[in-house]
Amino acid sequence: MVYLPDSEERDLIEREELIKERIRQLFARYGVLFRELLQHELPEMQWRRIFRTLHLMEFSGEIYAVHFFAQITGLQFVSREANRFLRQELNEDSIYWLNAADPASPCGLKLPGMDEGLPARLPTIFVVFHGTRLKLVAKRNGKELLIKAEPDDPAVPAYFAFCRTLLTREFNPLKSVIVETVNGRPITESPYKKALQSIGFTAEYKSLILRRQY
Repeated sequence: MVYLPDSEERDLIEREELIKERIRQLFARYGVLFRELLQHELPEMQWRRIFRTLHLMEFSGEIYAVHFFAQITGLQFVSREANRFLRQELNEDSIYWLNAADPASPCGLKLPGMDEGLPARLPTIFVVFHGTRLKLVAKRNGKELLIKAEPDDPAVPAYFAFCRTLLTREFNPLKSVIVETVNGRPITESPYKKALQSIGFTAEYKSLILRRQY
């Protein structure tokens, strides 16, 4: 048996704890971890850097090895909290949105069988989901909209809730959200025009605009 000097042993323990903290941050962000998911992370948080520690955390019972996603062939690990959550049935009535570049966003990850219809991972793009279904993609901070619902769908106005958040957020709020096209058509000719106007958008030249209230 090889004994390390106390200082080297402390360094190894501290380094291992640092990796564990990084892994806990990743679990707080994603819930489930696998190689493909971490390909855009910083080098010290990518799969090859944390794989050994993931196994140690599994052996200690802090996390579990699972196979939640059939499209992902390799190992997957899940936190205890996410394991409980993912085993519950998702509320298909819930409506939520993400910035495409958000750490939790699936956009741009190119995961097998899991990126159909998702846009590029850019900070000027937003995606809206209704349960598990992608319902809206907003590009160029809303100038170009792709809506995957009928114009008379009563849920459509709720899909635009992110627009008000862009105007009222504390950090770098927009002065206005301008919509120019929906599904490739000018908004002035779009059957979705009424839904946008119902939440406060007003007509201005060839666009609809929602302004921040000062």
